[in-house]
Amino acid sequence: MHVLLKMTAAALCSLAFSSIVQAMPVFDEFGPLDEATFGGDGIPNQNVAISGGQGVTSGQDIFTLTLGLTAHQRFFNPVLTHDGAGTFTAGAGTSFSPGGVEGALWNFAFFVGVEGATIADLVNDGYSFILSFDFDPSDAVDAGTILLDGATGSVVQGSQNLLFSFLSDGIPGLVIPPLGSFDPNIGGLYSFSLTALNTSGNVQVNPVVAGIDVRVVAVPVPASLLLFGFGLLAAGAAFRRRQA
Repeated sequence: MHVLLKMTAAALCSLAFSSIVQAMPVFDEFGPLDEATFGGDGIPNQNVAISGGQGVTSGQDIFTLTLGLTAHQRFFNPVLTHDGAGTFTAGAGTSFSPGGVEGALWNFAFFVGVEGATIADLVNDGYSFILSFDFDPSDAVDAGTILLDGATGSVVQGSQNLLFSFLSDGIPGLVIPPLGSFDPNIGGLYSFSLTALNTSGNVQVNPVVAGIDVRVVAVPVPASLLLFGFGLLAAGAAFRRRQA
């Protein structure tokens, strides 16, 4: 199986936790985001969909906002490939971390960075930072959400896996799970988004509204190839038995 990840840029027009609107792959830029670690060591940051811009806080501080989304292999699984235009390819299935936690073979990773202010400053001015995710393998999207407004400092970032239990269980006030459950082995479409939104109406604030949507298409291996693979395994086992 394979998973295709398509990055698209779009701003959500409300804070309602509703379906993500599907869009064609569009973003401000695609490439390195050197300041991003995504919360871990060795997580690739060279192929990232990036959006953002400049704004002014109510205290008249000029700030620069950067949002980034990417996808990468989990631990020692095969490295994801991409087409340079926001479409990634990853294996479908699961593996275990060195600590024994099961997850899909790929993670999605996010970055919110502010220069000239803090995330708390922007939240006080009416901003909200929302990471949305999807378990539904069909085209219909009923998004779950992670609210990032409680972050301190000027950066919040991380790398998550749809098989992590807190995404399906939810955390009151922080994580609202989507409908259904995630099956990393079946084909279909999965959607994610990262948005910065200001709806306060504060006339002293020059807001930046930015977002990136991520679409994930899981493509099953054709049954004929699976049968061919099983045939090779059987032939190998028979050969080993003859050599024993």
